[in-house]
Amino acid sequence: MSSREALDKTAPILYSVPEAAAKLCVAPKWLYERTRKNAVPHRRLGKYVRFSDADLAAIVANAVAPTNSAIVDNFDNASRDEHNQTHQKGTNDASGAR
Repeated sequence: MSSREALDKTAPILYSVPEAAAKLCVAPKWLYERTRKNAVPHRRLGKYVRFSDADLAAIVANAVAPTNSAIVDNFDNASRDEHNQTHQKGTNDASGAR
């Protein structure tokens, strides 16, 4: 095995924006936009933007959707606030009418 072959097997693979977008199943435009905002991990080689496997894994790991419990908690808080406002209005209206 030549040193070139050994280097090729140990060197990390870097993906271009279109390649990385295809692996992530997103539009290249979406990925370009996030790199401009430094919202996703990436590497710059001069003017070229590249992504390693670790970068792609981090993008996926950071893109966790909220769980149903978080949605239910927010709904419960909104319902509770609405309930409290209704009772406060009813109390104020009743005291003003007396």
